[in-house]
Amino acid sequence: ATAVGSTADDAEPHLIATGGRVLNVVAVGDDFAEARRRAYEAIGQLRLDGGQYRTDIAARVAD
Repeated sequence: ATAVGSTADDAEPHLIATGGRVLNVVAVGDDFAEARRRAYEAIGQLRLDGGQYRTDIAARVAD
């Protein structure tokens, strides 16, 4: 699941970030490790020019 915020439309069919958090990615799995893997797999399918994301989400509980 994804939720979009802090965005605006541009002349093309694109969303432009206007600041702050612009996207949440949520994933589920049989355990934390699987849910984490699926979330980062979904992030890998996104194209976010200049985008940043955390790489430590659920790291402590997924091990």
